Amino acid sequence: MKIEDDRGVRHDGGKKFVRSALAIRDVDRMRMVEKRIEQKSKKSTVVSETVCMLLLSVPFLGVGGVLVFNLSSVRSLPTLIFIAMIAVLGVMILFAALTRPKTIRRELAKLNRELEVFRNQFLGTCRVCEYDLGGLLPESDGCVVCPECGGAWRIQPGCD
Repeated sequence: MKIEDDRGVRHDGGKKFVRSALAIRDVDRMRMVEKRIEQKSKKSTVVSETVCMLLLSVPFLGVGGVLVFNLSSVRSLPTLIFIAMIAVLGVMILFAALTRPKTIRRELAKLNRELEVFRNQFLGTCRVCEYDLGGLLPESDGCVVCPECGGAWRIQPGCD
């Protein structure tokens, strides 16, 4: 099984080194969280999601508004319930669109906390061979190189 270090180099974690499947899965999960943080942090993501939700709310609000203004011609209860549901759905989507930037900030905070848990789990050890990296000095890019397998890791908390 191949494991990618913080410099992008792939290391064999199957034949040469004994590695638990759980630890490999955690490293993969950490990489996925890092990619999601990168994607959600882009301003274009926030803008595009907000604009799409606003545009989605327009038809519901429009149909709901037209139906509400024509309530005098509506005589049946099911039609009134349908009109109310469309109007409420439009308002809910509009509210979700207006609060989307705050929601994305909360999602980012949650992902950052999850990433910190993963990094603390592996803090001070090589993720390929589990060699103790304590006491080794980081190189110029902030990575500590494992003397056992050559894996390069940013092991200090908050180091990106």
